[in-house]
Amino acid sequence: MVILGYNCYVFDSAACLVVDGQVVAAVQEERLTRKKGTGDFPEKAIQYCLDSQGLSIDDVDHVAFYWQPFLGIHHRFFQIFKNLPHSLKFWGSHSDKWLSMFSTEKELRKRFPSKNKKAKFQFHNVPHHIAHGAGSFFISPFEESAILVMDGSGEITSTSLARGKSDQIDILKEIPFPHSMGYLYVSLTHYLGFKPDSDEYKVMALASMGERSVYYDEFCKIVQLKEGGEYRFDLSYFNYQKGIKDPWVSQKFIDIMGPLRKKNEELEKRHYDMAWALQKRLEDVSLHCADFLHQETGLETLSIGGGCGLNCVMNEVLREKSSFKNIWAVPAPHDAGTSIGAALWVQNHVLKKPRKYIMENAYLGPSFGDKAIESVLKNQSIPFTKLEDDKLFESVADLIAEGKVIGWFQGRSEFGPRALGNRSLLADPRRDDMKDIMNKKIKHREAFRPFAPACLEEKAKEYFIEGRKLPFMVFVLSAKKEMASKIPAVVHTDGTSRVQTVNKTQNPRFYSLISAFEKKTGVPMLLNTSFNDSGEPIVNTPGEALRTFKATNLDCLVLGSYLVLRKDIL
Repeated sequence: MVILGYNCYVFDSAACLVVDGQVVAAVQEERLTRKKGTGDFPEKAIQYCLDSQGLSIDDVDHVAFYWQPFLGIHHRFFQIFKNLPHSLKFWGSHSDKWLSMFSTEKELRKRFPSKNKKAKFQFHNVPHHIAHGAGSFFISPFEESAILVMDGSGEITSTSLARGKSDQIDILKEIPFPHSMGYLYVSLTHYLGFKPDSDEYKVMALASMGERSVYYDEFCKIVQLKEGGEYRFDLSYFNYQKGIKDPWVSQKFIDIMGPLRKKNEELEKRHYDMAWALQKRLEDVSLHCADFLHQETGLETLSIGGGCGLNCVMNEVLREKSSFKNIWAVPAPHDAGTSIGAALWVQNHVLKKPRKYIMENAYLGPSFGDKAIESVLKNQSIPFTKLEDDKLFESVADLIAEGKVIGWFQGRSEFGPRALGNRSLLADPRRDDMKDIMNKKIKHREAFRPFAPACLEEKAKEYFIEGRKLPFMVFVLSAKKEMASKIPAVVHTDGTSRVQTVNKTQNPRFYSLISAFEKKTGVPMLLNTSFNDSGEPIVNTPGEALRTFKATNLDCLVLGSYLVLRKDIL
């Protein structure tokens, strides 16, 4: 049984392939087209998924798409008429995307013509929040779980409270657009001078540098908690529901909170405090929803989906303060992950096939062997040294311990927005100055941005309070006070770290490199961040890795078994 899942036309287009119940391939379109966050039809991603298994569209039995176009359409039209004439501009800029949802099967058949008269696959439209929930619960180790999905909005829903059991997901409660925690975060991202639907993680980083203030009281007025796990907005603070997104917030919001920050304008204390208040209110709402889910289901497990699931601070707050004992969060809870969710919804729910797949790692994208890598290096006349594994890990660990910053390119690329040791930039976490070096000279980004540690799984408890298995970098842990000074480059202002744990089974090469660094330094972790330049998608090919290597101040590049030193190509 072959099932293709995909999403597109909003942002973060992606495709996934499920074969006999196993997720065998998944990639975002941005990695292949180099258009960050693209919502274009994922033609290249679909082609990769098929090619990875030696299949064609004629081998596909079912296709799952992450949207049900008619669902809640009356509510959308009501919002448009309610906010005339402003909404006409909004409709004009979005109508092509929405109308494309109705003809996506036709588009798929056009771009992937059958060798026969017509490809045999059956096409399924899966509701957006069902796809989000399935993209978390169906790949979890749980047989039964409460499910919390928070994002901007799907067809109409912005938050779903659900229960999953075996191959079933039952929606218990839905909160509709325009009352949306995703849009609240996006609105404040724009207000604070960053790019909406892109830079929300910057606001999360700012939040840890703020403190409680009058802004929190104002956010409690803006987002009001209601009975039964619900919440509602005072929409007089916003413009987005009218189709106005410059600015996303209303004049009332600006009069109370102060003028909008312009891009590259100096950050003030009020900006930090406002980000803190926003983050705290998101946590309040998530806990409020989780309390309802726990009371309603009586379960001890919770699965998190939707774009807000990328907020690792919120995820950790749910783990620490909710009544759930086990929290599951995935590496791609955002729209890209709905490609997996939609496919597994068809596999497990529609076709009633037993669940077989638990996501143990996120390495589902393209890979390049040594032969392909060597060909690229020779074609560009790049000097290199090929090393056996033990020597490679030892040599790279030595270079990192000397203060060098390494581009690390190995195996299959990660699915999701975070590098997990196969398309990573690596550095020494012990250095006080490494955060500034990475932000200024390598990543070309804001100085306040933090970096994450990749730590040997069995050693996490030595450095972090409640150290536990965290393979996807979607939770934060507090560093032990006596250890924080040993790894200053990966401990944020508030004493937390967005930890990735690594074990031998999950990623043996990355594990071996970290082990070699520990043997040399006594520290079982590396600073790990995504292998890209500012504003670009994470690198996908050896050629892209070389281009980024040349464009930044990286000291060394490791492509598979090949070591390239900057001093040799200057």
